[in-house]
Amino acid sequence: MKHILIIIMFLISSILLGCGLPAAQNNQNGTEQSGESADIPAYFLPAPTVGMDSLNSYALDLTISFSGMRDGVSYESTDTYHQDLNQEKNAQFTYSTITQSEGSLEQIVAGNLGEAYYSKSGDGQCKVSWGVRAEGYEPFNPTNLLPPVLAVLESDPQVINGIQTNHYILDEKSLGYPSTTKVEGQIWLSVNGGYIMKYLLILQDESGFFGDGVKGEQEFDYELSQVNAFQGPDLPEGCLAVLTDFPITEDAYDIQRLPDALGYSSPSDMTQIRSFYEQQLTNLGWVLSSSAELSSDAFTLVFLNPEESKTAFITLQLEGEPTWVTVKVEAAEDLSASILP
Repeated sequence: MKHILIIIMFLISSILLGCGLPAAQNNQNGTEQSGESADIPAYFLPAPTVGMDSLNSYALDLTISFSGMRDGVSYESTDTYHQDLNQEKNAQFTYSTITQSEGSLEQIVAGNLGEAYYSKSGDGQCKVSWGVRAEGYEPFNPTNLLPPVLAVLESDPQVINGIQTNHYILDEKSLGYPSTTKVEGQIWLSVNGGYIMKYLLILQDESGFFGDGVKGEQEFDYELSQVNAFQGPDLPEGCLAVLTDFPITEDAYDIQRLPDALGYSSPSDMTQIRSFYEQQLTNLGWVLSSSAELSSDAFTLVFLNPEESKTAFITLQLEGEPTWVTVKVEAAEDLSASILP
């Protein structure tokens, strides 16, 4: 079956920070680890993403910076993450700038609008695939990079970006880190929902907490804004919307959509599908320009839309019992005989 090519999205959740986050930050479930005492109290904030699944929309910004020495050489890095999310539109995009081990920066965009999943690295081409989440993909949430909190000192309540919050102070005991690691920070949790609105943290260590041969200062700066008020997101620059407004048969299944193209299977025979498109597209202002028989079990229809200056190529191919349908829509001025199937 000659289906539309599906490009698997780059999984941003596998990205490693250039300077290496300490292993202690990965205990986010509040349970004890091997070799730890069973007397460890429950985490005040075991999972940084707590409460976020109740939000309809938001914009998120996180900066993780490091300044110090690595293997005796001065080393600095700054990684940034921006995420826009809107549950009603089933849309979220994460923009990341990641420091590589050699000090270079990699810019990555990844996310989805409906069942269309996009990824783009640097100035490269925006790649899109359809229905990735149905195969087990879950979007990356930069909030997971924040250290969980064991204990806090309560401070004065404050309003952050229009949200009433409880304000807390963090120290060495807050994160359960070694006594050689200096901790200074603040965290603001929403009164309703308990999600993090703002998180500021500075870690200083000279004894290998950041990794072998690494010492210095690491800073986290996290903030949530436009909570339940974000109207976006728009598609990232260079990324195109998938084809969603072109007719498909009611019995279509295994539907795949890409920019200006779609494909699907149908139990209807090729004659029935041809009649469907001749009727549907004629009602929408399209005109059947030509048809070409590719083989005994495949042919292509070419429709023109003079008002929108578009051309649609519809190829029907019998593959056992189902019929495989592919549609390609493009601007009329881009036509050439070489692109006919």
